[in-house]
Amino acid sequence: MPLEPLVKSLLFKGLVSGAIRMKSGLMSDIRSVGLALAVISSLVQPAHAGTHTTELSIIDSQKSHSTNSTQLLGQRNDSSITKVTAVRVNSTAKGIEVILESPNAETLKPVNSNQGNSFIADIPNAVLELPESKDFSIANPASGVVSVTVTQADANTVRVTVTGEAGLPTAELFDSEEGLVFELAPVASATERYRSRQNNRRVKQSDRSHQNNRRVKHHQSNQLRRVMNLLNW
Repeated sequence: MPLEPLVKSLLFKGLVSGAIRMKSGLMSDIRSVGLALAVISSLVQPAHAGTHTTELSIIDSQKSHSTNSTQLLGQRNDSSITKVTAVRVNSTAKGIEVILESPNAETLKPVNSNQGNSFIADIPNAVLELPESKDFSIANPASGVVSVTVTQADANTVRVTVTGEAGLPTAELFDSEEGLVFELAPVASATERYRSRQNNRRVKQSDRSHQNNRRVKHHQSNQLRRVMNLLNW
């Protein structure tokens, strides 16, 4: 056989054999890399799942804590609110008294803010729970008093308003077994002051008339005694 074809044949076979060995090695490397990736993935996924579970647990715990705090705050707010269960207005020698009935009357702390002829008292941390109506109102409960109202000024404030006819009523505040009591004395109107002066004048005139009658009777009695003495003499 000639030498040149033999050499070419040997070179071709060598190249083919090398290519086959290279392909086999490459496939082996690919399988090794795939196996390594599979192992790494199996290790990473549980750790990630554990982290996700921990985050969910923390979020649920925070939500639970927030809910419990909100409920506790609501319970505290409910416990700090005082209920006014009834309102009564009675006549007194000075004027009227407004009674706010409550099982915890000592916790009612009014704050005055008068306006014009109106006595206004705002009571914080209180709500109206009247049996028959939402608010309380009465007109002309006594001479010199135009109206008395007890309303819910806002969600947690009860307002008492007493309006005088001739001026701002004077008020005194005290607690009783029945509840919180406002005792109010109205300012007399011009008509009432005139009537009062007229009555005083009539009383004075009557007193003077009685005194004059007594003087006349005393003088007559003295004259009679003198006449009797002269007759006896």
